[in-house]
Amino acid sequence: RVFITAECNLYGEYNCYEDVNDYVKVPGFADLDAGVEYVFTPAISFWVKGKNLLNENTQYLPYYMGRRRGFVAGIIVKL
Repeated sequence: RVFITAECNLYGEYNCYEDVNDYVKVPGFADLDAGVEYVFTPAISFWVKGKNLLNENTQYLPYYMGRRRGFVAGIIVKL
């Protein structure tokens, strides 16, 4: 069996206030993630997940950039 997942989060631009009279604009972005899991047997499965597949500049807080595109993989063994 194969399981496929996809997730898309859209973040709009917003103003983050540093003090009463000054603010910084945090730009909006789209964050697309996708994953695949292959169940080899009921006890063993393999998975891979890609994050930020659009390679956007992700910024949730002013001056703190998020991670760029990344991939992670793993094996699940049920004992």
